[in-house]
Parts: sequence; C-alpha cells; structure tokens
Amino acid sequence: MTAPAVALSVVDLCFAWPDGPTWQGWDQRLGAGLTLVIGGDGAGKTTLLRLLAAELKPTSGQLTVNQQDAWPQPAAYRQHVFWCNPVSDQLDHLSGHAYLQHHRQHHAAWQDEACTHLLDHLELTEHLVKPLLGLSAGMRRKLRLAAALASGAPLTLLDDPFAALDKRSGRQVMELLLDCSEATHRVFVAAMHEQPADLSTAPVVRLP
Repeated sequence: MTAPAVALSVVDLCFAWPDGPTWQGWDQRLGAGLTLVIGGDGAGKTTLLRLLAAELKPTSGQLTVNQQDAWPQPAAYRQHVFWCNPVSDQLDHLSGHAYLQHHRQHHAAWQDEACTHLLDHLELTEHLVKPLLGLSAGMRRKLRLAAALASGAPLTLLDDPFAALDKRSGRQVMELLLDCSEATHRVFVAAMHEQPADLSTAPVVRLP
C-alpha cells in the first residue's frame, strides 16, 4: 500500500496580536516541496512560522502534519517539525558539533550522511569546534539551515534563510532550496521578504 502523501493541513486557524498581524479562519493545505511565505517587515512571517510549529497556540483552529494534530498534543506534533527561531540565543553557547548533536537527538529521521554533505557544501565543517557565539551571523544561519535539512522532519520551517549571507553563501543556500522545492516526502516552508526569481514557480502564501 502506498504511504499517504506528507502535507500540512491548516483548518480555521485564528490568531491575533494586539495591533499586529491577524489570522481569521485561515485554511491552507501545503503539500510536499517548498512553499514560500512572502511579506514585508511586521507582516507576521515569523509569527506564522511559530504558529505552524505549535510554538504559539492559536485562538482556535487545527494544524495537522503526518496525520498528527497539534492540539491538544503539541509535543507529539512537534516531533514531526523542525523549527529554530533564528533570533533565539538559547543554544548559542554550544559548539557547532554539540548544536548538531542536540538536534540529532530530537529528530528520529536525522540523516547523518546528508548532514556531512550539507556541512561541506556550506563550508562549515572546519568551524564546528567553535561555539555558535563565535560564528558570524551568516554562519549561524547556515548551521541552522544544515540542521534543518538534515533533520528529516516531515515539516521543516525556515525563517529568512538568506539573511546575513554574502553572495557566495546566498548561492549555496539557493541551491539547497531548489532541492527542497523538488522534495516528495517533506514539506518545507520558508519565510522571505520577496520571492526570488530562481523560485518563481514555488507556491506562495503572501502576507499583506
């Protein structure tokens, strides 16, 4: 029997910040591959990713991924999700090696071989002995991206993956996102300010 396709289902989601972004009765189904969340500063991109990660609880509505509902069992739902808020410094005291090991322990589908390839591709291998605090902002972004892609998580959420990157690193990340767009067994959601030309065919959730 063929396994059911991986998808993220959002049903009647409602949430609002005071004087901030609001979702009322939002319905969406995101299939395998890469979906972009596009919006300007303050549009709610990170808030939406936190909602999809079950880090924030909506006023009402339901999220389902891999046949697992987010509520009332968010811990079980999060086992199917990779999310790392890039503004969080909670793990920045860890070395690169320890940071990857932390995520390896939390994701049953972690892919060691893919992780090694990603670290080489992003030119991070020689820097893994350093604490995240000792890395540039761009290198921390790339390390988090490597962990996200190696996690094997059915739902992988990426917040502004091009932030703080030079042109060379940006090209490296774009190559990886193009691979994500062709995925058949994982759902990737990446929040960005604008839709890159190289990803012009990717599905888009556009925030006002």
